[in-house]
Order: sequence, then C-alpha cells, then structure tokens
Amino acid sequence: MRHSLAAAEHETTDHTDNPVDDIILGKPEEPGQNKPIKQDIGKNMMYHSFDFTEPDLVAPGHIVNLPALCGGLYPTYCDDPKTPDVIETNENNPTCTCDPGQPVPLYFDYLVDADGDPETPDEWIPDETKFLGYRTEIARRARFLVQSPGKAISPSKGGTNTLGAIIYKQGQEGQGRPADVFIRRMVKSGTGNPYKFENFECGTYLDETFALPACPNGAGDKPSAVGYMCNVWGEATGDRLCGGVFTDPNGGYLRRDHVNLTSADIDLSVDAGPEDDTPDDPTDDVYGTDKVLLWSQHDYNLGDESYGVADTSICDLVSCAGMYSNARSHRCFIRGDFLVTAYAFSPNWAAGRNGRDRYNFYTRRSFDGG
Repeated sequence: MRHSLAAAEHETTDHTDNPVDDIILGKPEEPGQNKPIKQDIGKNMMYHSFDFTEPDLVAPGHIVNLPALCGGLYPTYCDDPKTPDVIETNENNPTCTCDPGQPVPLYFDYLVDADGDPETPDEWIPDETKFLGYRTEIARRARFLVQSPGKAISPSKGGTNTLGAIIYKQGQEGQGRPADVFIRRMVKSGTGNPYKFENFECGTYLDETFALPACPNGAGDKPSAVGYMCNVWGEATGDRLCGGVFTDPNGGYLRRDHVNLTSADIDLSVDAGPEDDTPDDPTDDVYGTDKVLLWSQHDYNLGDESYGVADTSICDLVSCAGMYSNARSHRCFIRGDFLVTAYAFSPNWAAGRNGRDRYNFYTRRSFDGG
C-alpha cells in the first residue's frame, strides 16, 4: 500500500457551458489588483492503494478527510480578529459566512463591479448558482496502522473485522495553530484489494443528512449531481462524500465517521491576556486568549469537530474547547481488535508556543477495534 498523489491534465476546446470560461480565457488588466478574502478550499489527504505490479499511473486519489462543517472561525470568516468592533462581513460574498452545523459550499467566482465605479478594481465574488465543492479543514500528518487480512478478527469469532485505520491531525488553521487528532477505521470487506478506499468505514453519506446543492452541469458519469465535488466543467466527480451525522450505536452521541481523539470540555479558564491584573505573571498568554486550567474528556467528545460544537451562538469557553487546545506527534498500533493511539496534547496551544504551557503525552486504547 502506498500513499501518493498524481496529477492529470485535461485539455478541451469546446465546452460552452464551462463555468470557468470567463476566468481562464482572459487576464485582468491589473494582475496585482486588490482582491477580497478568497474562498479557502482546505488541505486534503489523498489516498491511493494498489498492487506494486499494477500501480495507479495517473489517478487523483481519494479524499480521506471529511468535508468541514460550519463553526468556529467560518461563520465570520471575513472579520478581522484584531478589530472585533468592526464588521467586515460582506453579505453579498458567500465566503464570509455559512450556516452553523452545515457543510460549507464553495462556488466558482467571477470578477464583479460591486460598487458600480469603473475607477475602482473589480472584486472576485463567488456565484451561488455555480457550485464547485465543499470546504475542508487543514488535514495533515497522516499515519497508517494496518495489519494483514489474516490478523483481522471476523464477527464469527467475536471480532469486528477491523483491518486498520488512518490517524491524522486536522484543524481550521495551519501550522502551529489549534488542531485535533482524528481517526478513521478500515474494515475488511469483499474481495480483491483489502486496503481499497471503499473499506474505510462510512456509516452515513453527506447527502443523507444535509440538503446539498447540485453540480451546475449535472451528474456527469455519477449517479447523481448531489453529494459529490464538482470538476472544472461543473460535473459531479470523485467519490460520493462521506460525512453525514448519525448517533453512535455505543455511546448514544451524535458524530460523523471521523473520531476526534483529543477534544475535551473546558471546566475552568481565566483571562490570561497580556493586559490584565497581573501583567508580570509568566503564565500570561501573549496571544490574548483565555488560559485553560481544568479540562475533562467524555465519550461524547469523540463526536466533536475540531472547533467544538457547531452552533456558535452558544459558543463559549465550555463549548469551544477545540479553539484552545492543540495535539501533535500522534502514533498508533493495532493487533487484531486491540488498538492503541498516542499523542502529545496541550490544552493551551497559544501559551505552548512560547514555553508558557506544556505538552503531555497521552494514550487511548480500544479492545473492540475502535
């Protein structure tokens, strides 16, 4: 099994309905013009699995991480945190906001004269009638834990057919910012390649939970125009997207098909900004966030997204635990249905960046394949 990425180039001369024609067929008069905050596509992990004697010569791969849900930074994406009293959100730009708890759609964007003044630069504004795909978070640092098919314990012997898993780090921001460790399970199933992408567990597809937009130019060679990413010709492409919400059969909490190993509830925190009653306190956080002093983990935290809960209208120190913590150095191994994960974790990502908080190393175990 290999983890690699291949790129394909496609040329065409006659696609009159191509949503990006207006973009690729012309260049702006001022290449250096100011542009608004652009849509953030995210960073995806692409999965390939093939026999060494029959490699994927040119293939896009399969996206392992799930589409993001709206919460955390996304509902006010265009607002500058340095000026909390100023609202920069442009109601005409769908990049600036989203519906809490829902997938975040992305659109083909076009140059628009928003203010009607030919003297000012045009703006790139997404067209809500030209759906492109779904936003994802920043996923990285993939680790595989796999075993041979003969080691997977079948249900007839009291097992779960767990063949392995992929464990990775994911958050709404990039390097050095808050992130959690997620895991997706692989189950032995069918014939042929036991490590094929289809064996990643998917309990609920995205279109089974949410009302989703369709690709603007139809289904292409897929069974539906809904529930897929779209290619540059506006047709459905890739795999049917996993990521719907369901009730965990064991814990009874809502979750998706990635399990959050590191999310926690904040039980006690204090204002630890640089401007407070104790300016010389070495535990102060120069980034101006609150300092988490007590935190706890519960079964339902396994269903959290990286930012905590989806409804940011109730997002406080208890419900937005993911915005303060960071995890790294995740490792894992598997023997039959016995699965162990380990990671370094700090409840205060900002303080940890300047040596004012610590990272401890934790382990989590499962005796039933996760």
